[in-house]
Amino acid sequence: MPTPQYASLESIMTASNRLHFSQADGQYLLSTLKGFMQSGRRINFHPTMAGSVKEAFDEGFIALKAADLDTDFVFIKQNAGRGIFGGQKSRVMTYVGSLEHDELMPSTLCKNVIMAMAAVNAVYRSQGL
Repeated sequence: MPTPQYASLESIMTASNRLHFSQADGQYLLSTLKGFMQSGRRINFHPTMAGSVKEAFDEGFIALKAADLDTDFVFIKQNAGRGIFGGQKSRVMTYVGSLEHDELMPSTLCKNVIMAMAAVNAVYRSQGL
């Protein structure tokens, strides 16, 4: 069985062509986090984002700490080119691992932040939480 391939946050940030998260993305994320906390799940913005949430959103970066899973989730909003009519396309790449140890494994490529949060919810459900 091959060993997992970890990436550092720095290598992810330099290798990705990022777009900023929109205000709608942020509102959805906040409402979902609130719902998670109301259902007893201990997940919130990662401490590395303290005081810099807006700047991180502008850089296309979101980090979440799931204390009850003892893991971190990182979302990177990537440029996916232009559509047939010239509209901007994007995808959200998710990473799972530990920001403290700078070990992140690529996870799911999602169409938007809604699907990325659905993937986080699936991890919780798979753990029975």
